[in-house]
Amino acid sequence: MVPVEPHPENVVAAGGTVLLVAALAKALREQLGLTQEELGKLMGYTASAISAMETCAQPASDKMLMALEEHIGGGLGIFEKARKFILLDKYPPQFKNFAPMEAEAVTLASYETFMVDGLFQTPEYARALIGGGFPKLSTEKLEQLVDARIARRSLLDRKDPTAMIELIVEESVLRRPFGGWDVLQGQLRSLAEDAERDNVTIQVLPLSGGCEAHTREPTAT
Repeated sequence: MVPVEPHPENVVAAGGTVLLVAALAKALREQLGLTQEELGKLMGYTASAISAMETCAQPASDKMLMALEEHIGGGLGIFEKARKFILLDKYPPQFKNFAPMEAEAVTLASYETFMVDGLFQTPEYARALIGGGFPKLSTEKLEQLVDARIARRSLLDRKDPTAMIELIVEESVLRRPFGGWDVLQGQLRSLAEDAERDNVTIQVLPLSGGCEAHTREPTAT
């Protein structure tokens, strides 16, 4: 097996939790006398995937963290506890302070004029938005950011306490085909399904909304 060398971009971007998980996973694996290939077989991953995780070339996914906990965690719950913090590490710097507040919100209101709110985005829609920026992201980084954005949807299903969420979007948002018409169609279908939730209210401001109030001739007095 040829070890996977860490990509410089990933190493620089890797947060403290990612680095700590990588070091702990390697230490525990070696303590158990397992090779990367042997651990990979136990977990259902390739040796290259284990190597990529240990070198931070590809930070552990949520699924991999659960597998690490099961096979080398030793009942300590280290990798289980790391899941929350690994997710925070995946968010861009400007969003990291907001993410924990959103995850704990009891009420949340959003008004969108350009795109569907990130909390309600489908993976395809999010991928089109995130991948459409410049400079271009690597495939690995793009998927990390998409996964992190979609993980926010867990707030919609939280039960204790239930979050009451209100979204207002301008009609133009629902007509703007980021990623193409098929992607938009899937996004609109997802929005319609989310609107059926008891804790979600979605309203659309039509393009004609408010026009009469702004164009009416003043009344002479």
